[in-house]
Amino acid sequence: MTATAPNPRRRPGRWSLVAGVALIAVGVMSFNAYASFTASASYNQAVGTGTMALTLANETSATTNYNLSGSALAPGDTMQRGMLLTFGGTVAAGDLKLSASDSSPTALDDGTANGLTLTIEACSQKWDETTSGGIPTFACGGSQSTVMAATSVRTLIQTPQTLTTNLNLGGANHLRLTWALPAAADNTFQGLSNTIALTLTSDQRAATNK
Repeated sequence: MTATAPNPRRRPGRWSLVAGVALIAVGVMSFNAYASFTASASYNQAVGTGTMALTLANETSATTNYNLSGSALAPGDTMQRGMLLTFGGTVAAGDLKLSASDSSPTALDDGTANGLTLTIEACSQKWDETTSGGIPTFACGGSQSTVMAATSVRTLIQTPQTLTTNLNLGGANHLRLTWALPAAADNTFQGLSNTIALTLTSDQRAATNK
């Protein structure tokens, strides 16, 4: 009688457990690879730009116009004109530049010696105007100061002048403009006429952090 060798015992549960653990590990790895966190926040930032303004006017409606024409000048004569210059807006000025132009130059402003000059002075209050024969003169009842010393019109045409001395760059300025034909002007100046355009340009204050 031949004895039959017994079959080895199988442990299917062990392999099932190993396979299950492997599947769990794969699942965990898959979760870590594709999941993500997010977060967000928002707010509203209000932003607005400022304004600059520069205006020219007569001191009051009763005063002589600041651009009143002058005529029949002789050597040594002057023309006084009162002007209210106001800086406005919400952005302060850094300086003021004055330039001139003339489309038809003559000896009055073409660089010839003894041509027209312009002086600008400021008063701490409104200039007192006196008119005789329609010609105005102005006196300062407060503190008087020089904004621009006598400068030839030709210089203003060639090189704009930066004005900062004795000016209120954040409000009103009471100014007296004095045009003068030098006493040394000779016969070549007879019968001349010009229309001179003055331009005042205000640059903003230095940039800052807001």
